[in-house]
Amino acid sequence: MPYDFEAELAVNEAVGAPEHDLYVAELRDRRYRGDVKSGLPSEYHRSSVTSSE
Repeated sequence: MPYDFEAELAVNEAVGAPEHDLYVAELRDRRYRGDVKSGLPSEYHRSSVTSSE
């Protein structure tokens, strides 16, 4: 079943949930909020192999 994370983020922001920016990092950017808080790079996702050009 697809997960509409953009809708989830909209609700999260609308209700004023704490640490919204970290939730965005988890859902949209696939970065664990603990890594974002500590400034660590994500180690469990490989780099993209496609060109951005």
